[in-house]
Amino acid sequence: MDVERFEVRPRFELQLAVHPDVLAAALEDAVAGDDRSWARLPYAEFGVPEDERHLWSPRLAVCVHEGDDAELRLVCRFQPEPSVWTLYMAIGFVLLVGGCIATAWTLSSWLLGWSVLLPGAALGASLLLGGLLYAVAGLGQRMASDQMADLAERLWLALCDASARAAGREPLTVSTRALSLAQGRVDSMP
Repeated sequence: MDVERFEVRPRFELQLAVHPDVLAAALEDAVAGDDRSWARLPYAEFGVPEDERHLWSPRLAVCVHEGDDAELRLVCRFQPEPSVWTLYMAIGFVLLVGGCIATAWTLSSWLLGWSVLLPGAALGASLLLGGLLYAVAGLGQRMASDQMADLAERLWLALCDASARAAGREPLTVSTRALSLAQGRVDSMP
């Protein structure tokens, strides 16, 4: 069975007809020597190498589910690093609470007949900062698109390896760095 290319999306699912032990061996080989990645079924995570990592660098989380029809269903999701996600959620929570306080302040000032200039400015600032936080998240996703493609390529190679092992062929031994260098040379050729 040949593994077909898949579309890289923030969340996607794949089907693979191999034994879980074969997939586990292929995933473990794919993350060997990489301290930013790990694999232990039913989960695996692919991370960006430390020297290429930025604040916006993603992780590819893979959750393997065994189906009734002898196929494995891989549920894959790109996600930020846990520390980045925690920071993003903390900032979002502070803005949400600040926006609720500014809304209550604005409404109470309006009902009491006081000036709503300062509370309205606080409400506007919280909305503006919330929009900025949303825009920064979108910018980070766009900046991480190349790294997302690299992580998806590593997963695809691991699935090809699992497919080759299941068919009784020689396991793949393609290094990710060698592959990206080869692609760089091919892309730069006329």
